Amino acid sequence: MPFFSKPAGLTLVELLISIAVIGILSSIVFVGFYQDRERSAVKRAAEQLQVDVQSAQNRAQSGVLTGGSLPAGYGVHFDVATPDRYLIFADALSGSPPAGDNEYRPPPGGTDTIVTTVILPSRVVVHRIGVISLTFDRGSAVFSVPNAQSTLRVWDAGGAASTPSSLPITLRQTRANLCYSVTIVPSGTVSQRQLDSCS
Repeated sequence: MPFFSKPAGLTLVELLISIAVIGILSSIVFVGFYQDRERSAVKRAAEQLQVDVQSAQNRAQSGVLTGGSLPAGYGVHFDVATPDRYLIFADALSGSPPAGDNEYRPPPGGTDTIVTTVILPSRVVVHRIGVISLTFDRGSAVFSVPNAQSTLRVWDAGGAASTPSSLPITLRQTRANLCYSVTIVPSGTVSQRQLDSCS
């Protein structure tokens, strides 16, 4: 048995190298996890929007009362001025004969009722209403009671309304620059897909 034996354990240099390697691996895993979480937030928001549009359709087909009365319909309203949210609303009956106007008109000028304000997840916004070549400031999809017949409407910056053949809503995750499009068509069908680019 030798008189001088090497003591068991790690040297300070070996310990520091081990800690550095663990730190680097941990940061790689954390960054990957964080990016996946950011990506999944916009996908979940698109799925929730699809569910909310279908919920407005179901309310119209079922004839759900709002404030004790039957509205003309239920709709979903988007506005780029408030990109962190969208509204589910009841389209109030008005006029003679009573009918809905197929657009969101809040008090004091209108009598539509907000059923739910949906706040989008952090860093997820309504990026665009329409397609890249033709965008709008506001858009609504309204489903009339009791047959859930849909009416799609959009408004440009000047307030001029039009009835598009479909209503694409682009949701964007601002940090990851990832976009999903949720498209509503006049038949009431709602679809979603991830976009290749947000531009």
